[in-house]
Amino acid sequence: MVDLTVAVPTYNRSKRLRKCLLDLLDEIKSSDLKGKVSVCVRNNGSSDNSEIIIQQAQILFRKNCIPFQFESAAVNQGFDANVHACYAMADGKYIWFLSDDDNICSGAIDRILNDIYSYAPTVIYYNFDQVPYDKDNPYIESVSFYEMILFDQIEALSKIVAWPKLTSCVIKRCKAGLQVPNLNTGFAHVALALQCGLCEGKILHQTFFIAFPDNDYLDQVDFPPYIGNYMKLAVNWVLINNDKLCLIDRLLPKYISPLASSLDVLSSHYRGQRVLSIHLKNELWNTVKSSFNLREFNMTILKSLATFAVSISFFWIVYIFTRKKLAMTRQ
Repeated sequence: MVDLTVAVPTYNRSKRLRKCLLDLLDEIKSSDLKGKVSVCVRNNGSSDNSEIIIQQAQILFRKNCIPFQFESAAVNQGFDANVHACYAMADGKYIWFLSDDDNICSGAIDRILNDIYSYAPTVIYYNFDQVPYDKDNPYIESVSFYEMILFDQIEALSKIVAWPKLTSCVIKRCKAGLQVPNLNTGFAHVALALQCGLCEGKILHQTFFIAFPDNDYLDQVDFPPYIGNYMKLAVNWVLINNDKLCLIDRLLPKYISPLASSLDVLSSHYRGQRVLSIHLKNELWNTVKSSFNLREFNMTILKSLATFAVSISFFWIVYIFTRKKLAMTRQ
């Protein structure tokens, strides 16, 4: 058994996946501990050419004597199911979850393995170089190791819940993790980290920056801004399973208004500041319509509605004025 498996859950990102796997290959090859690492990829029923990309990558990795395995689902089973499948199929003592659209920071593999050998942790949580927590404002400012998760050390878990980056997580493969069900929340990695940390302790917060997104990462986001609300299900399950409901008020993420956040994102889209997929745009408009039906109104939402209306009006005024100016110029 190797010490670390880099697990890549993927779905319909063949172009980005190819770059991710090639970068990962280069990073492992440059590591002083290359023989301690394996790779697994889980294709979640992609309809693009991800399967071909993975098969080509397998040849390259094995040519460089790096163990590589992959599985493919017939249909998309959801993010949580994909993460759980990666956790189950990994042959390493630890699993580093690498998002298929993230970029690896130089030295990441050696950093992870050195932390594993130095601390024997259950969970490692690293910095991720993305605004607002970039290198000028690191999320984790000092190295902290929590041997046991006590009531006064809840930060060990709460920091993971508050900034739940998949690629920031390295989790020990243990029996406790294999017991986590598919909760279909979009936060399987958080449930795994909380479950393993509460059962076995030994959570390490590390200041090293492990990865960073592409500059246009917001254009690739295809989930609603209020997705964090779903994390409540994952947190609840872990706390109930470990008889730790006393921690619920200190662990639950802040509630985000679906209506206000949907209007904010749609406003950015119509002002040309953000690209939305047809799927996400429809989901946000459906959220707005359903919120009206449920009469979800308060001052924050009224302010969001006003901002949205002003943004759209401003956009159309500029658009009409520009067209008139161009018409006059032509005349």
